[in-house]
Amino acid sequence: MIKISFIIALILNYSCTKENPEENQTSLKLTPENLVGEWRKIGAFKSTDSSGVDLSNENLMNSMDDCRKDDIYKYIVSNNSSNIIKWGYGNNICEDEGQEKNQFIEIGTWTLDERGSLNYNYSDVQEAYRILKLDREELLIRKKSGILENDTIKYYIEKYKRLN
Repeated sequence: MIKISFIIALILNYSCTKENPEENQTSLKLTPENLVGEWRKIGAFKSTDSSGVDLSNENLMNSMDDCRKDDIYKYIVSNNSSNIIKWGYGNNICEDEGQEKNQFIEIGTWTLDERGSLNYNYSDVQEAYRILKLDREELLIRKKSGILENDTIKYYIEKYKRLN
């Protein structure tokens, strides 16, 4: 009888501590603190669907050099100044660029409001995005303004995977 109780206790403990994949896909509140961390871009699309649900178009990253396909973007919240975004190489380093793996360069600042407006400032360039999805594993953003191509408005959408 003790063995059966022990086995049941093990099963219950395992099922309660096992990571729930659905929990990782629960939408997070759109706050800077939930965006903080390292993200790898895994997709770039031009889509007529501004919601980002239909990303059946070709992934534009397929035509990029391998050394650009695993770049990492690090979002940092700063209490003293603007929030910082840094960029660094993943495992594949582009030759002759003088940067090493896990070395990050500050490329600009960012802001995020509760409505999902994500704004980047690089030197003298500002880019406005809308967060379409943010959970523990994935970030999906699109440029706020669409581009007219062949009488059709297309939206540039980027997909990221959380690394930490």
